[in-house]
Amino acid sequence: MHPVFSGMMSCDNALIGTRGNLFRNSERMSRQRILCLGKFDGMHRGHLALLRRAAQYGAPTILRMTGMATVLGWIPRPPLVSEADRPRILSQWSAQLGHPIDVLRWPFAQLRHLHAQQFCQILAQDMHADVVVVGSDFRFGKDRQAGIEELCEEGRSVGIQVAVVPPELDEQVMISSTRIRSALAIGAVDEARRLYGRPHALCGRVVAGDGRGRTLGFPTANMGDVSNLVPAQGVYAAHAYLADGSRIKAAVNVGTAPTVATARESRVEAHLLDWSGDCYNQALRLDFIERIREERRFADRDDLMRQIEHDVQRVAIACDQRLEGES
Repeated sequence: MHPVFSGMMSCDNALIGTRGNLFRNSERMSRQRILCLGKFDGMHRGHLALLRRAAQYGAPTILRMTGMATVLGWIPRPPLVSEADRPRILSQWSAQLGHPIDVLRWPFAQLRHLHAQQFCQILAQDMHADVVVVGSDFRFGKDRQAGIEELCEEGRSVGIQVAVVPPELDEQVMISSTRIRSALAIGAVDEARRLYGRPHALCGRVVAGDGRGRTLGFPTANMGDVSNLVPAQGVYAAHAYLADGSRIKAAVNVGTAPTVATARESRVEAHLLDWSGDCYNQALRLDFIERIREERRFADRDDLMRQIEHDVQRVAIACDQRLEGES
């Protein structure tokens, strides 16, 4: 069959399947696979669209190519999504799709120099793919010379059905991890939430701070061991999630606290509203809701304290509105 264009493009007819809604993360090989090809680095709405298409065939598997940055010599940068947070997101997606989501890891170095025919043979023979789902801009093989046409042709020769998903758009522009990074670089966490389909989540651990927040009457949980991309400096409304699963409204400062500190590196500090206790050395996740203001230097501590009181009020309202929006 030739590709058919009808909203979503397919190189063959779709099949409908159903399974449970558990998330599985596995290195094992199975007899049959519905394979989604993509970076899945930002785990955004565009990636969910691939999985949603794949779920029409059955339980999807994400092909995650490992070592790509090292092989290609990319400059290291923080990921959008913490490695520790990926299972949570996949579990949420699995519940939406009504299927388990598997993850197959494969060394990128083994695939980068293959021609289209060799690539498709590996998909069929080694990865046991029956169906391959890709975005419309998918490129593969040696020097990225092959595209959708080659994938459909070579896939057909080895018995693989190919489904091609059009770009997921936001405000008429394709959703991408690059767009999310650009939004976070200017503190636009509301835009990032729209592109992800969920809040930007920062993951780390509570570490010892310098105690200045407590002296101001606003003690903070200081986040260390941050494992993914931090938004631009500023004051944010967020929901904090502790290791015991508690969700707490949080006023988060990202920056150097210029009024009370000098020559200090940028930090992430969260004042947990209406909460007291000891969360030192616990895992902490911050789901960013809204940027309240930029960070700035105040004339004195009294001015700073008045502003913090105002910030906390705005944070409480933003968090309440977010919860109302979820209900």
